[in-house]
Amino acid sequence: MINCLKILLLLLITISFFMGCATSRTYTFDRIYWYPTFNNNSAKESWSIKIQNEIVRAGDGAVRFELRPFDGYNDGNINSSRAELSESSYRAAMNRDIWYGFSIYIPDEYPAMEGKSMVIGQWHQNDRWGYPPLSQNYDVTNEELLIYLIPARFWTSSDGTKHYSKKRGLWKIKDFKQNVWHDLIYNIKWTGDDNGYFKVWHNGVQKIDFKGLTYIPGDTIGPFLKFGLYQMSAAASKSQTHVIYFDEYRRGRSYEAVDPAQNEKKN
Repeated sequence: MINCLKILLLLLITISFFMGCATSRTYTFDRIYWYPTFNNNSAKESWSIKIQNEIVRAGDGAVRFELRPFDGYNDGNINSSRAELSESSYRAAMNRDIWYGFSIYIPDEYPAMEGKSMVIGQWHQNDRWGYPPLSQNYDVTNEELLIYLIPARFWTSSDGTKHYSKKRGLWKIKDFKQNVWHDLIYNIKWTGDDNGYFKVWHNGVQKIDFKGLTYIPGDTIGPFLKFGLYQMSAAASKSQTHVIYFDEYRRGRSYEAVDPAQNEKKN
């Protein structure tokens, strides 16, 4: 009996260890943008996703995304255009604390027109009838990062209007200037109950502290992160060229584990 308990305890410790390893990841994009956990099939064109070493947050490189008019995407929807990396093989656990950190650089040629209709990072839901529970856009005119929380299912009426089963939230991070790197850290508890939360830090300063429902009620599998450029609208084929850079992506169990500035602190 004692031996069985020891074996069971060892098994639980082993499982906990591997779960922790699965949660903690670092992607610095110094040489490649493709990693085993990433889906890069939206790199439809030669310019869609590239590693370059001129605009870099830390290390030797950063990933550059470019979306041109009529680029489209191989998803069967002619109005969809995207150049994204999707960490689709990793799904966040429900009802558990998780941290994400990454850096964004928006060059000055990022167009002001149509800017707010372009998604520059989203957490994608498991439910195909849902809406990305958390997503980012950029307002060039006001130099603001827009963060949307929409933990809802949606349906489209005959006139094309989208309707949501839950209220949406919108936050604006000001002084989000172009031509400089911005560090973002998200701390989230994904849950379809009211005991969820998400918090956001911009360049080390906390900007958002939300408590409440963060995910689609009834779902048992959490979301995965997608970053880059995505436009899902009739305007996709008419949009101007967009370029954006990402670097130093991490997910883990603490602020320190995902801080994009940790490499420069070591130097």
